[in-house]
Amino acid sequence: MIKDLKKAMHLKKIIIICPKYFEYERKIIEKMTEHGAIVFYIDERPDNSIIGKGLIRLFPFLYKINITNYYNKKINDMTHCDIVFVINPESLSKNILYRIKKAAKASKYILYMWDSFSNKKRAKQLIPFFDKVFTFDPNDAKEHNIIFRPLFFSSTKEDENIYEEEIDISFIGTGHSDRGKIIKNIKKQCENSGLKYFFYLYLQSIFVFFFHKITNKSFKDMKSSDFRYIPVNYAGYLKVLESSKIIIDIEHPKQIGLTIRTYEALGKEKKLITTNDNIRGYDFYNSDNICIIDRNTPIIDKNIFENKYKKLPEKIYYKYSINGWLEDILVY
Repeated sequence: MIKDLKKAMHLKKIIIICPKYFEYERKIIEKMTEHGAIVFYIDERPDNSIIGKGLIRLFPFLYKINITNYYNKKINDMTHCDIVFVINPESLSKNILYRIKKAAKASKYILYMWDSFSNKKRAKQLIPFFDKVFTFDPNDAKEHNIIFRPLFFSSTKEDENIYEEEIDISFIGTGHSDRGKIIKNIKKQCENSGLKYFFYLYLQSIFVFFFHKITNKSFKDMKSSDFRYIPVNYAGYLKVLESSKIIIDIEHPKQIGLTIRTYEALGKEKKLITTNDNIRGYDFYNSDNICIIDRNTPIIDKNIFENKYKKLPEKIYYKYSINGWLEDILVY
């Protein structure tokens, strides 16, 4: 409960090491601060440029000196704290984490993965450094004997709910893997049915598009104009979410955990169309609210537009709220 969360967070000193991701790191920090914690934030990536992210992800040995220098400066400022909370590490190495543990003597070291280890392979090596490890991926939880804890929504139906539902169906997300191909198919269905839609497939640059065009067969029929190259900020994302009747979710093919988009739809009490069949196993699944489609032949069941949204028990909404997420992870 929120009362317990406030009690547990009051004046706790927390170091959070987390990548910048569509402003979710800010929402997490704001919520911890709201509950009385004293938070020191470190961006997990030393470089958020396209080249920097690419080197960190694909060729970390080429960026090792930059990563080491970056964390050397951060470690110098670290002192005793109550919790070191690491989210989705990509640049952190065992050596750097070892030195952080020597500098920041904390009661608890906690790791949360909002990506699968198949996409963040080096993160697996860090598990022994933490007192508690959580993941959004049920398979990773079983394989590595860590705690399964799904993601959260950061905004509810009541928050900033000032927009009419003028859009029938929408999608905002990075244009990775086969997402563009699937969205293109759904777009044709919307046009044939006279539905109002808003699709925003984001890529970091036109160079990223051409890289995918060469290396990803799903981009064969895609044009550069099918993508946008300026990210949508959190406020813009919420505006589209609130203005939409139905949200589309397309998970990465290597991922079985549910995306944060799934939970934002839940928090706003919006219907969902998703390619992730694993959603059937979650306690909030309801076929009146959620339509599952095949990513290879994404045919939308028209009943999703006709059935009324079925409101769920309040305990479900709290469980998947950012407060419920923080309570499960940080309260001990």
